[in-house]
Amino acid sequence: MHSWRVRAVNGQTPGSWSAPYTFHDLGAIPTLCAGQELRASSPPGGGGIGGNSTAFFDATVFNPAGITVSQLDTYAYSHAGSIFALEIWTKAGTYRGFEQNASAWTLRALGSSLTTTGFPSSSLVDFPDFTLPPGVSGCAMRIINSSHTYMTGNGANQSFENPDLRLDFGAIQIAMFSSPPIAPQVWNGVFRYNCGGIGTAYCSPAVPNSNGSAATIGAVGSASAGANELTLVATRMPRFQVGFILTSQTQGLVAFPGGSNGTLCLGGEIGRYIGPGFVKQTGLGGEFNVHVDLNRTPMGGLFVAIQPGETWNFQAWFRDVGPPGQPPANFTDGVSVLFH
Repeated sequence: MHSWRVRAVNGQTPGSWSAPYTFHDLGAIPTLCAGQELRASSPPGGGGIGGNSTAFFDATVFNPAGITVSQLDTYAYSHAGSIFALEIWTKAGTYRGFEQNASAWTLRALGSSLTTTGFPSSSLVDFPDFTLPPGVSGCAMRIINSSHTYMTGNGANQSFENPDLRLDFGAIQIAMFSSPPIAPQVWNGVFRYNCGGIGTAYCSPAVPNSNGSAATIGAVGSASAGANELTLVATRMPRFQVGFILTSQTQGLVAFPGGSNGTLCLGGEIGRYIGPGFVKQTGLGGEFNVHVDLNRTPMGGLFVAIQPGETWNFQAWFRDVGPPGQPPANFTDGVSVLFH
């Protein structure tokens, strides 16, 4: 959370300060993990291929809490002053065999950048943070109004690893999810990430939903009850569906509750974040985040303030429109947070 005050200046005469403006940013500033960034290939390297091309690779996350992807450096094949955009799509499991299957992929982030000096200099691309869970995720990055630079894979230059993460390359595709992939090809750039997640995942994996993925929930921010800076991030849900957060101090394990698919991972007195601003749409990326007020935590029909030393459990419920006869709702896994 940040607070700003502004004032205008007329010539050399400053005006009065405004009232403070408080906002929550799009994600945590990258914090030190075992690595924090992972470079793919030796810049500048390679050449460009086709405008609006797509680069494919696998990201294997070793960090048991997952990682939060925050920024990329990429070597766009563009002249100085060119503006380009970057789409990042992911899927559970490897990208291999799914390069021409658009339905397998979920759009996770969209960012843009300016090539200030032109190739072979890199450009920083920032975007709303998104999470990758432990295990293998296929990644597809489509560049718009430019082209990717790449190197031809030779077996020795296709895998890059640190204690948090491994990137395995790869392929290039001229028409996204349509034309035949060209392999082996290695994207040039730097993968920046954050391991700032808090809490402990449990009740994992969730029952797969209609897009074939097991939805997940994570917590970022602070586990300090006094700081009141906790955000819950639910991902890998079906696109454009309604969802909300559930919470309880008690864990549970109830299969197919109330005719829903999946597992309710909460017990005892369960609270629902269903007030104004808390019922969310999963959107194109199949995800949403909720900044929760720890001083007004739903518990049964009441609101309570979370105290240091208490453990609270969180889970997301969401609509899931699948084939006829399939239950119309599902759940993520759970995350347990011990507050201090």
